[in-house]
Amino acid sequence: MKEYATQPRRIENLNILVQYASPIRYTPIRHTNTVQSLPISFSTVYFNLRMSTIVEEEPYAAAVSGAHLKNVCSNCFLRNDEKPLQRCSRCKVVSYCSSSCQKKDWGIHKDECVFLVSVSPNIPRSTARLMARLLIRKHRGDDVSVKGFNGRCFDDLMHHSDEIQSSGEHLELFSSLVHGLKQYITEEFMVEPTELLRCFGRMTINCFGITGDDQITVGEGVYLGLSVLDHSCAPDAFVRFRGRTAILRSPVVGQKFGNELTIPYTNLDTLSSERRSALERQYFFKCTCKVCMNTERDGYARSLQCDICMKGVCLVLDSSTVLTCVTCGAVNPTPVDEAMRMSQHIEWQLEKQKDNKNDVVRNLYSDVALFKKYSVILSRFNLPLAALAYRIVNLALSLDRRDIAQSHAFFYLDAYKRYLPVGHPLLTYCFLTASMAASFEQPESIRVLSLLEETRQACLLSHGPRDPECVNVDRQVSLYRTRLHNICPDFPA
Repeated sequence: MKEYATQPRRIENLNILVQYASPIRYTPIRHTNTVQSLPISFSTVYFNLRMSTIVEEEPYAAAVSGAHLKNVCSNCFLRNDEKPLQRCSRCKVVSYCSSSCQKKDWGIHKDECVFLVSVSPNIPRSTARLMARLLIRKHRGDDVSVKGFNGRCFDDLMHHSDEIQSSGEHLELFSSLVHGLKQYITEEFMVEPTELLRCFGRMTINCFGITGDDQITVGEGVYLGLSVLDHSCAPDAFVRFRGRTAILRSPVVGQKFGNELTIPYTNLDTLSSERRSALERQYFFKCTCKVCMNTERDGYARSLQCDICMKGVCLVLDSSTVLTCVTCGAVNPTPVDEAMRMSQHIEWQLEKQKDNKNDVVRNLYSDVALFKKYSVILSRFNLPLAALAYRIVNLALSLDRRDIAQSHAFFYLDAYKRYLPVGHPLLTYCFLTASMAASFEQPESIRVLSLLEETRQACLLSHGPRDPECVNVDRQVSLYRTRLHNICPDFPA
């Protein structure tokens, strides 16, 4: 089904690579017990939309990312930013929310704990810790004896070892990982180089980034059953997480689990060129789906406002010579290359500030200034501008700058609703963030209530009515209705 990006060219001697593996300064690409399926009996019906949970799955192996070791439980992966977790008294690296979680994780951690103590005070990256956990399970024979809900075991997962050996980027990652593993785990858990490469491939290709409801990645995990699903930029199912539990939901009524289902492997709120490049680099295939082939989508994602009809947009395409409004046909005088540079300028700042998280206040004001400059030129569907507004709202809320958060709350939703499919967990979080910011608007208004209602709809679809997030949104809608009723008694509470 998938076309390989390159013809594999094997390295001559894998044993030499493993023997002389050396560390590199490189940030790994972030992807994304007996395993049981938990089929759910209910479907969500809201207006004319429907979604149902197909299956839930626990990870075969998982590791918390380094930045979250203190506030995310290493067993259940639930985060607690307010109450400190209990660290393992011996290694003092992993943390747990309860003694129950610590006992459940002990089967793997008792070997991992020895490894962590041996390299203290250094803490291996999550990729190395996940690989070590996989090797611990392999040492026990779990790689063939433990099955997923669809009968798959770890050894059944695709490893793409030939393609990895022809990829300089993946070989660098493998070399760095091997160097770290040789210092980290004991000799009895190591495997011969060819099998180690296969384990690395199975982990890299089949790994899921475990995210919270805020879409922040807190760790990585391998899910035996769900890893069989292929990618599509127009998926018919989505994976979200409740702690470490992966939940597969689909908008198809009565959908059953099957290998023909597709999920997104990468971010969908990006230009097609970025998505295709990421998929080719990470998963060794070229995506030729209808979304990637739709040039108009990217034209909207880089579009400008129309100077004449105001609500119209001028698509910015690679093939454009002039910018023409799709509504009134007016020509925008902005040169095409200048229009491209505007979006690229925002993308550059978004990327730059990912690595500069120390001065949050300066980042916020810098973003606000850039948004003010381009919001009168670029359209409401311009994806980089929408991403900038979304980040402004998040930064403002984190700093309790309610005025800034509220003034940008309504801007980015039109774009995200256009580019993210209904039911996508990220779309729900966009709504939740906008609702939180908009609720500060004074006086209370119908438009904020409408946003809260739409947020509830999105949450019901992506999470289901029993999810705590959905219960919380229901409460917010009820409270806001009461506030409106207190201002205007004729308004129904």
